[in-house]
Amino acid sequence: MALLLPGYGLGKATLLPYALLLAQKGFVSVLVDLPGQGDSGGRHIGYGFLEAGYMKALTRYLYRRDRVCGQLILIGLSYGAAVALDDAALHPRHLTEVVAIAPFARIVPTIARYAQRYVDDAIPARRLLAAIRLAEHTLGYRFSTHDPLRMVPKIRAKVIYVVGANDQLTPLSAVKRLVRQTPNARLVVEPALGHESLITDTELLCSVVASLLDDHTRQPL
Repeated sequence: MALLLPGYGLGKATLLPYALLLAQKGFVSVLVDLPGQGDSGGRHIGYGFLEAGYMKALTRYLYRRDRVCGQLILIGLSYGAAVALDDAALHPRHLTEVVAIAPFARIVPTIARYAQRYVDDAIPARRLLAAIRLAEHTLGYRFSTHDPLRMVPKIRAKVIYVVGANDQLTPLSAVKRLVRQTPNARLVVEPALGHESLITDTELLCSVVASLLDDHTRQPL
């Protein structure tokens, strides 16, 4: 079985091409709307740690209903990839493999890069920091304590990282740091692609995921 996690601001419908590909490979897929996105409720996102708790509950539900037979893999894009890494680190027993496509390594610098990229007017650094501290207070934890870079050493499953060579939001250098900190990791670099051009190139990513699955001999799930 495969659990599919979308990028920030995207819903599970964007993952349908991956589900179709995985079905051809013999996988049953569960497409997840993370809290605050798609059809899910909630006003807040937690940049990985909060969502990992929901993923644990989902996994338990699937096992209780005998929906999982054999191995369980997580495939996440961008923000969804960070959630997958946190989930694999915090709840390692059920997972056998993670495919993390363009994940971020540290939360606060990533928020700053997103703000610079997508907000028309520049946000003063002091104001941005105040907003981050308010978000931490609302969620009840410091982002720095749950950066993926600090979490990935706990992962037991195999992790395959995929990143664009020209990614400015989740830079190749940061993903390489994740790879070095992950006990069992492999890195796939797509040349000449940035963040959006990678995660929106469904045809390319489907071919990448297909080749990764073909690298392993596994029972249909």
